[in-house]
Amino acid sequence: MMVALVQQHFLDLTRLLAGAEAKKVVAEFERIAAGLEPFRDKSIAEFADFLVKAEEYHRTGILPIGKQAKAPAKPKAPKVDMAAVIAGLKLCDEQASHGKLNADELQGFMTMANALTVAQLKTVAADLGLPLAKSATKPKIVDSIRKSIEERHGSALRTQMIHPPAEPHEETLA
Repeated sequence: MMVALVQQHFLDLTRLLAGAEAKKVVAEFERIAAGLEPFRDKSIAEFADFLVKAEEYHRTGILPIGKQAKAPAKPKAPKVDMAAVIAGLKLCDEQASHGKLNADELQGFMTMANALTVAQLKTVAADLGLPLAKSATKPKIVDSIRKSIEERHGSALRTQMIHPPAEPHEETLA
């Protein structure tokens, strides 16, 4: 719809109201129609955009120029190599079983695991020997993997505290 059509409606209303002797309203509608003249060739949407800019200028004194900048697009997450995630989580699991888990490394692999699909996560869990319910959700699977590795690490540390590794004995030569 074009502004010219809206302008024509106001002019038609002025003719209708002139017969009803509503002089004040007729004068206001004629003023509106005259004010719309420079915008006759604009669409209603373009005119609405102009009104928003005019209101901003009136309110702030700043004249917005050009189109408003769109919010920057969110960067797409890089594709995750499932084999690398599985290998990394297996490495973390192995390190955890010896009490040598690197928490930052585990967190990095868990972040990558969040980018996997539920089916891929179920594959990872199966490769790590974790039993899962068929209806397990993505957050539950990721949490199960993380907890399993952390529990294995805790268990290894407790075992090392109870049964510390034997110190190598120095043999004396006689």
